Amino acid sequence: MEQGLNIKGTGIYHIQGAAKWCKIIAIITSIMMALMVIAAFKLMSISVGAGIIYLIVPVIYLFPILMSFGFSNHINAAIANNDENELETGLSNLRSLATFMGVLAIIGLIFFLIAVIGIIVGGSKAGLF
Repeated sequence: MEQGLNIKGTGIYHIQGAAKWCKIIAIITSIMMALMVIAAFKLMSISVGAGIIYLIVPVIYLFPILMSFGFSNHINAAIANNDENELETGLSNLRSLATFMGVLAIIGLIFFLIAVIGIIVGGSKAGLF
């Protein structure tokens, strides 16, 4: 028994719009990460450590880029073919993207807090605070 998508009218419009923007973001991010890789190799002639950091960032962002493309492609296929399995796969990609970015934000916040504490401690030992 085929049920089709359980999303109607405005819902399809919104999710299709999100898929289009997600694809645009993924394309722009892919270009930016490719430029970072090029910059990393140029930077390695000056500082190997900085070049490695410039290589780590694109590797980290590879997963969100792939999940963004996956979300967009599966949602567009779901709408075009009225396929609930494609919809579920697309939404699964969106959930993976949101989870990854959330964990990345938490890790970034932890590093930020460690840096602030280090600055305060270092500054107080140096007599700046």
